[in-house]
Amino acid sequence: MASIISPFRNTYRYLQRQAHESPVLFYSVVLGAIGPVLAYTVPPIRERFGYRPPEPIPTTYPRASFFPLPPSFPSRPRPLSLRSVPRSLCPGLRFQALTFSILLSLGLTVPKRPRRPVQGYEDEE
Repeated sequence: MASIISPFRNTYRYLQRQAHESPVLFYSVVLGAIGPVLAYTVPPIRERFGYRPPEPIPTTYPRASFFPLPPSFPSRPRPLSLRSVPRSLCPGLRFQALTFSILLSLGLTVPKRPRRPVQGYEDEE
């Protein structure tokens, strides 16, 4: 029976001596021993207080079908630009094409005039 307890007794004596001779080593051993203990005890305590882990952050871009559309939207004919995009392509590309066709229908396009020269950024001489 004494042989089972002797390693713990020797460890306790060693730590007791190191606490006086080099406290840095003693506290590093204490902090190193606290880590695994906290890893097993903290999660059940957090759950007891009502902690729920947050939803995982999405790692993919949402598809166009992710956004619900009003029921009146699909009844009109689809633009020709969207008919040419095959369904096998990436859903993100179809979503971009849909966005582009909506912008075209709203008139938010590039103006049909020559580009104006940039003014006001010249260095003073």
